[in-house]
Order: sequence, then structure tokens, then C-alpha cells
Amino acid sequence: MGATSVTGVGPGSAEGSAKGPKERNFVGVEKLIGPRVMLAVQVTLAAGAATYNFPEAMDAAGTEYNVMTQAANAVVVTKVETDGVLSGVTLAGTGTDVVDLMVVKVGA
Repeated sequence: MGATSVTGVGPGSAEGSAKGPKERNFVGVEKLIGPRVMLAVQVTLAAGAATYNFPEAMDAAGTEYNVMTQAANAVVVTKVETDGVLSGVTLAGTGTDVVDLMVVKVGA
């Protein structure tokens, strides 16, 4: 794609409706519809269990998120909610397994 204006006026310039997000009606990434990964982290179990509190609580209840683990014997036991929003998870497994944990916002 090349510029059609090198002088700053006419077609291809940043005049009128070509300026800024309001005039062009951009939709920010936070408005996209569909699932998106909110958090991906590794958690090490201690004696077969761990509670992982998210750095920041999510913006909706636990039913709005899928929480997945990847480890030989690890599962999500509970989704922890604080003030009605998902704020962490409790995991169970064996020994000191390292668990890959991913939180995905459910798409609409």
C-alpha cells in the first residue's frame, strides 16, 4: 500500500474524515466478539494442590470464563469469585506437578 498524497492535501491525506478513531469508527480489540485468552500461566502444585489468585480479577462471573489445565493429573477444582467476579482458581493434582493454566473468555 502506498501513499497517494505526499503534500498532505487531497486524496490519501489526513484531512477531514480520515483523522482519528472517532471519525473512522474503529472498534477496539476489547469490543471484538468471540473467545479470547485472558490469562495463560504455569502454576506449581504443592503437595497436590494450589490456589492461584489472578493478578487482577476478571470483569465478570466465573460462568463467563472457561478455565483449562494441561498436566498429567491436574484438574480445576473450583473457580474463586470475589465480589461477583472471577478472581482465581483452586487446582488439584499429584505431588509438585507444574500445571499449564489458561483462562478464556467465552465468546458471544
